Amino acid sequence: MAATEHRALAPGGGTPTGGVARPSLAEVAAQFPRAALGRSDHLGRLFDYLLDKSQRGEVCREVDILIDIFGKAGADALLDASTRVYVHRLRKKMDEFYAGPGNGQAYRLMVPKGEYRLAVEGRALPPDAEATAVSPSSRWSGGRWRLLIAMLGSAALGAAVILAGQSLWSSRDGLDRARQSHVWAPLLGVRRPLTIVPGDYYIMGEQDEMALAPNRLVRDFSINSRADLERRLIDDPALRNRYIDLDLRYLPTRP
Repeated sequence: MAATEHRALAPGGGTPTGGVARPSLAEVAAQFPRAALGRSDHLGRLFDYLLDKSQRGEVCREVDILIDIFGKAGADALLDASTRVYVHRLRKKMDEFYAGPGNGQAYRLMVPKGEYRLAVEGRALPPDAEATAVSPSSRWSGGRWRLLIAMLGSAALGAAVILAGQSLWSSRDGLDRARQSHVWAPLLGVRRPLTIVPGDYYIMGEQDEMALAPNRLVRDFSINSRADLERRLIDDPALRNRYIDLDLRYLPTRP
């Protein structure tokens, strides 16, 4: 993700004016054309729904979207992956717009990972846009720049001296970072050999037609993550009621 930068939007456009005020969600959304979502009615309704909920500050759940946008209810709402699939598509449409026609806008819309809402994110501007955003009167004089460089150099030298002193007194076993971690530090005192075994294989649920819960766990070697499953469901909508993400991984072992 590009580095964020807080600038105000120029009147009627997406280029910055040199201010520091962050535009509102409504202002940024007004500069996002609905045509960028394509012809999908569900995507348009999902965009309007998330925008309305976000402006009201209401927490939106996956099941709310399934009921209000896709008309799912009851057991169907518990197993349907339509919300995750269409939110993934919405993120992709936004990325395509801001990488293309909206590339010059200082702020963009985004859907935070793990949430169902719209948010405003600052963007790093291209060099030519940055040049127009800074007025000549706001540029520092040469003397101030030299002073800033000298101060930064002194700070860097001081940091180097501190780091050098720490390295002289630290142990030579390469575990200094582990000792500073609340997770790994307690394990360093264990005398027995340690073995870290992460779960590696992604598995998902498969259900028969009319079933209320997954009937079996399956492993598809072409699907290795939740994102892979969502892409498969987008490519083949007929699988939406068959494959279910269970957020489950396993490690094969031998007896």
